[in-house]
Amino acid sequence: MNTKKITIRLLIGIILLTNNSIYAQNIWTEGVNNTKSGQFVCKMYSSTNTITVKKSVTDERVNYKLKMEKGESVKVFINSEKEFSAILKSVFDNKRIKELISSDEKLELLFALDSDGNPIQITFRLISSTAITPYELNEIDEQIKSKIKFKIKRDFPRKDDHINMFFHRIKFDELLNGEIKSLKENEEEGKRYW
Repeated sequence: MNTKKITIRLLIGIILLTNNSIYAQNIWTEGVNNTKSGQFVCKMYSSTNTITVKKSVTDERVNYKLKMEKGESVKVFINSEKEFSAILKSVFDNKRIKELISSDEKLELLFALDSDGNPIQITFRLISSTAITPYELNEIDEQIKSKIKFKIKRDFPRKDDHINMFFHRIKFDELLNGEIKSLKENEEEGKRYW
């Protein structure tokens, strides 16, 4: 009888350890990550304990150069902070946002935009131990590409093929509080160009 109890306890312990080790593994690995949500390319940076993840795209425009004349300034504005926040809140509910805040998660986005301001590719920079999943990044990627518009304001118009870049850091506590202040300021500043 005692042997049976010990055997059962050992089995339960092994199951719990196995499950914990599965959850403790990193979601992302260096290189190409094939998932149900698509193919992502991940690069790890040990010096900063961060990773960059971007969904593979076949759009050739992603290879265009970032072109600027000497002394030229380029500004990029979003059409709606409210829509941007709604996208993130559709992917992360309040409970999930609180989990991400407690794990010191960050979400930095670098947009490669065509000359008309359409997103071609989004690069996400995350902490190396991120809990953000491929499914979540895929949802953010797809929704931003279909719902968010960007306006590019250049000092000098360009006719040749090029890309424009827009970077933004999302603070999850701001998202939880209902407004991403810096995106709202960007939207307000850009209203005169729409």
